[in-house]
Amino acid sequence: MRPEARKPEARKIGHVLLVATLVLGACDPCSGIASCHVVPTISASGQVIDYASGKAIGGASVSFAGAGLGGAISATTDALGQFQLSGVATADGTVTGDLTVHAPTFAAGYTVHGVQLTTSRTRGDGVDLGRVLAQPWFAFLGQVHVRFIGAGVVGTVEIQRVGGASLANNDITVQTDTLGQFYLEYAASSADSIIANVTITAPGLQAPVVFKATALPVIWRDQVPFVNRVFSTGSSLGYAVQAIYRGLDRGVPGIVFTWTRTGGIATTPASLSGVSNEIGLFSLQTVPAGQGTVTGDIVMTPPAPYAPQTFRGVKLQTFDNDSIRFLASYRFGQEAHYAGELFNRATGALQAGVAVEFVPTGGVAAQPRTDTSNAAGRFLIAPYTDQIGIITGELHVHYLPPRVPEVITGLSLQTFEDDSLRYLQRWGVGPSLLYVGELRRSDTNDPIVGAQVTFQRTSGITVTPDPLHSVSIAGGRFSLNLAASTDGEVAGNLSVHAPPLRDTTFAITLPTFLSDSVRLRAVYKISP
Repeated sequence: MRPEARKPEARKIGHVLLVATLVLGACDPCSGIASCHVVPTISASGQVIDYASGKAIGGASVSFAGAGLGGAISATTDALGQFQLSGVATADGTVTGDLTVHAPTFAAGYTVHGVQLTTSRTRGDGVDLGRVLAQPWFAFLGQVHVRFIGAGVVGTVEIQRVGGASLANNDITVQTDTLGQFYLEYAASSADSIIANVTITAPGLQAPVVFKATALPVIWRDQVPFVNRVFSTGSSLGYAVQAIYRGLDRGVPGIVFTWTRTGGIATTPASLSGVSNEIGLFSLQTVPAGQGTVTGDIVMTPPAPYAPQTFRGVKLQTFDNDSIRFLASYRFGQEAHYAGELFNRATGALQAGVAVEFVPTGGVAAQPRTDTSNAAGRFLIAPYTDQIGIITGELHVHYLPPRVPEVITGLSLQTFEDDSLRYLQRWGVGPSLLYVGELRRSDTNDPIVGAQVTFQRTSGITVTPDPLHSVSIAGGRFSLNLAASTDGEVAGNLSVHAPPLRDTTFAITLPTFLSDSVRLRAVYKISP
């Protein structure tokens, strides 16, 4: 073959090899990216140091273990105290685990729980843990100030450990400076918080202030000191009230409130005014002169056409923490606030656990609302509305899903400007077999009284009781009241024993119906 004849063939082979190379490369997610890992990898670096001297610690062991890793990963620090952790994760995301440090200067070692490391597929990515301590330290900057005023308290702070990490000194007493701050440095046995009772005494305090079982943090990474905890002293009157529109059953912003002190301990200020926030809350936070009770009047001024409401003689008791205590909800406006009641048609018992939705169909504008019947069969009918007038609608009773809800129509609800709960009506739920029968003589048509009647099921839905025994009363009526297991019909034999009339048996069927009424099934004639 001439050389020029080989060239097309060679080009064809080269093309095939190029295509194969591209296909294989496309299967590799890191193809063409020099810094890419094929698998998700976690990586963390840092330096182990002695906290007191700041010197690097060589020969320290650092390890990390957590779910999502094939096994624990570890590293040993070099002469500069530096280390690099790296390991393959089972999936992309965050790996949460335990970081353990053993240093020559703290042979007991310690473990930090809940450390999170994020995976990466890029070489060089990783978490910088910074300067990791060879031994944890209780390096704590605290501050004591007067609650709400913010002025520092010059006094004595006693810290008595009751749990958590231990220190060389588990009963510490320290003085605050003119800013109310104090700083402590002690080597700790572990990276867990110290649980301590913190007692603060100062000339301006009527009695020592005690913070029981307080968690105080221990550090395992070097950091610039910052205020770890502010201890507030002095009595608090941090209360809040809420403006609620009745018909919407939610807080209303922009409602004007005023509070005026009328008695009890002195406060600064002696009166407050403002508007409710986005959820209807208004703060009654004032500074009390001491411990005790303050009495005041609260005035809520809703928008027109509603008149201002005054709540007189409201008592506020001081307390010793920074929480805001909820005092009361003050309601205004109109609402349609009714209660209904459900009973089981089959048994007559009050029916709990049934979801009932009121759906407006006319009248003033309103929004649907769903409630569930309680143990007494009661449920709330209170559509959301900010209108005044009559709401018409219907109830959708969701009894034993997935059956179609029963719909009760023709409800009419008048709104009222008060918090009364008005009883509306009682309704039955579920299939009914509330039947009666009637016995008469075939010759005279006179009612038969005192006859013994038995209904025995032969087919159809299951009912109770089975058999049913009844006795005819005045007018010849007898009960055929059965409890149905489901919708449908039951067939059975109705046997009548009425001496001296002949014993007679009727084959009857009883279909279920959705109504609270008692239905006459039939008049049964008995021959002499």
